[in-house]
Amino acid sequence: MFRIGLIINPAAGIGGKLGWKGSDHPEFYPIKAQEAILQKEPQRKTEETFQIVKEGLEGEDFLVLTGSGTMGEDLCQKLDIAYQIVYVAPMCTQASDTALTAKRLVEEEVDLIVFAGGDGTARDLLDEVTDQVVVLGIPAGVKMHSSVFAVNPSNAARMILDFVHGALRDRLAEVMDINEDLLKDDVLEARLYGYLRVPDDITCVQRTKVGRQGGEQEKAKQIAQYIADNLIDDAIYIIAPGSTTGEIMKILGLDYTLLGVDVVQCGELLAKDVNESDLLRIVESVQAIYVIITIIGGQGFLFGRGNQQISAKVLGKISKENIKIICTPQKIVDLRGRPIRVDTGSKKVDEMLRGYHRIIVGYDEDYVYQVK
Repeated sequence: MFRIGLIINPAAGIGGKLGWKGSDHPEFYPIKAQEAILQKEPQRKTEETFQIVKEGLEGEDFLVLTGSGTMGEDLCQKLDIAYQIVYVAPMCTQASDTALTAKRLVEEEVDLIVFAGGDGTARDLLDEVTDQVVVLGIPAGVKMHSSVFAVNPSNAARMILDFVHGALRDRLAEVMDINEDLLKDDVLEARLYGYLRVPDDITCVQRTKVGRQGGEQEKAKQIAQYIADNLIDDAIYIIAPGSTTGEIMKILGLDYTLLGVDVVQCGELLAKDVNESDLLRIVESVQAIYVIITIIGGQGFLFGRGNQQISAKVLGKISKENIKIICTPQKIVDLRGRPIRVDTGSKKVDEMLRGYHRIIVGYDEDYVYQVK
């Protein structure tokens, strides 16, 4: 019998649409409990994964070991999957509950641990799991710099099935995280915390986020100058997070949020560090609206990583032609032919975004590249 450990962090990712830069701080726990009940994003993504796993393992003998309630039990009951509770969780879970569940799963000698969360959740697993058990993350957090996550829920399911059937070996992957306290001052500090073993499938696992490399600064300024010189009067521009988009705000002489979303109109700052609700109000009242966004270095993600404020609901009200993608040429080179990725949580919106896009890589310079 194949034994799969399952840990769902019910509050993972709630900070994204709310405009937070993460969801780790204890003072947010009461808010987390309320928001997790409303959004159920980690459960939704895990359900998508395990629905495929259940169908793929039909007729085979497997058992899911998990925590009570929202940490996994509810989902197993909904999908009618055989399960065993190894940890009884409180209604409002904390980091310690993730760690304790992971500890119990290691003691139970499961064959694979699947968790839904972000970098903070991966760190919670790190001390208890180390490299004893192979793990796989279903991407459901705000911060996902680590290379322990599948590209999306369906890819997670594919990897689980391949691993169960012995088609994948494993390898060590980085667990990264950023300091949320420093983000208050727009200081981005990422560090390596350790390694976890993951199924070895480079097509389905995201890479570690890579920061701007030497020599790219001048190219980023050229891109920013081109965007600034071609802003349309009266149009509203949603400026996504990132150092490259930040160069636009510097040229315009505007205050901005390094890892937040800002809104500009007529060369002036209309709103700073907005959340999903703010953006929905804006797109409902304005027709000429654009999104300026850059891809994440190394990972190649466009939407769904670190910019959840620009959600599927928001993107559903913006035309594909009004999404302006910018990045330095080195980011394209680093993709090594892999497509740019989207993971908005909506299949309809992901499908709308797919295809070939113009990528601005310099002053009036562009590539045509595939988004998938």
